[in-house]
Amino acid sequence: MNCGLLLHAVKRTCASGTYTVVLLVAMTSALAFQMYKIHQFQVMVKPSAQGLHNGDLVPPLRAKTLDGAAVTVDFKRSKATVLYVFAPTCQWCKKHAAAIGALAAGVGQRYPVLGLSLAKQGTPEFLASHSVTFPVYTEIPKEVVQAYRLGDTPHTLVISREGRVLASWSGAYIGSLQKTIEGYFGVKL
Repeated sequence: MNCGLLLHAVKRTCASGTYTVVLLVAMTSALAFQMYKIHQFQVMVKPSAQGLHNGDLVPPLRAKTLDGAAVTVDFKRSKATVLYVFAPTCQWCKKHAAAIGALAAGVGQRYPVLGLSLAKQGTPEFLASHSVTFPVYTEIPKEVVQAYRLGDTPHTLVISREGRVLASWSGAYIGSLQKTIEGYFGVKL
């Protein structure tokens, strides 16, 4: 074999190997960055191991309307409030949309129903495709997410006129949870 051809083949292999190493380092760096961002999001929305319990006092809810206006919901009002927490990318929230709609229609005169989306992106489309009729807020500050121990979706809270948790359910309204919620509110879902 010609030494020149051999040298050329070795150089080509090394160049190709260098390219592969550089590409591998770049991909690993990008993956590490994405994992860091995911971890930061999980820390922000990680629910407390204990969750909210009956009787817990909740602070006023600071968030934004879908058009970006800042709002503060103080639950000290004339009626207890149902707070429905969801995420537009949550598959259970999508499957559950008709049930929360039925609950809102069934209890709307007795309990104001408010929605809280954990992600702004995709929320308008989610609301339009599921015909949500109650007010929905998003862009919740990190300290509010932590105070409410938000993370699991769908999640339903009933908050008293004094701002205390009366009931808290995590999950879609199916099976025994559906029966529990129907019994609590006296509605059929």
